[in-house]
Amino acid sequence: VDENPHVTETYSIKNIPIGQSIHSVNFTTDGKEAWVSGATVTVIDTETLTIKRTIPYPSTHQNFSPDGKYGYLTSSGALIKIDRATYTAVWRASDGGSAHVQVSNDGTHVYTQGTNVLRYPYLLGGRAVAGIQVFSAADGKLITEIPFNNGTHEMEIIAKTSVGVPAPAST
Repeated sequence: VDENPHVTETYSIKNIPIGQSIHSVNFTTDGKEAWVSGATVTVIDTETLTIKRTIPYPSTHQNFSPDGKYGYLTSSGALIKIDRATYTAVWRASDGGSAHVQVSNDGTHVYTQGTNVLRYPYLLGGRAVAGIQVFSAADGKLITEIPFNNGTHEMEIIAKTSVGVPAPAST
C-alpha cells in the first residue's frame, strides 16, 4: 500500500442490509437521513448508520422539501407526501406513473416526470410523449402538465443563483 501524505483520515465502510433491491438513494435536506427506495423506503440514520424505520410504499425516487419537513415519493402511479416527523402520508395524488420527482426551490411545487402511455397516449415526432406534471405541495392538486417529446430521463431544479441570477428574497 502506497502512503499518501495528503490523506489525513481513515474511513471504514459499513454494510447495512436492507433486504431488498435498491432503485435509488437520496439524502434529506439536513443530511441526517438517507432514504433508500425499492419495495419499501428504508430510512437510514446517517450518523449511526442504522436503519431508523421503513416507510411501507414501493418507490422508485424521492426528494425533499427545502425545509426538510417533508419527503415526496413516486410510488405505483402516485406521488405521496410524507411527514418526516411521523413518517406518515400527508396526501396521495395520482401522477399517472411518473418516476422522477423534484421540489421547487421555494417548496410550493412538486414536479414529476416520466413517460406514461396512459397519460400521454399519442406520439410527437414519431416518438412516445413524456411530460412533467406540476403539483401543489400544499394539497397535492395537479396544477398543470407540460408534455414534450420523450428523450429525457431525469430532471433537476437549479437555484437561480447557480446560473448567475439573484434568488428572490426569503419570506
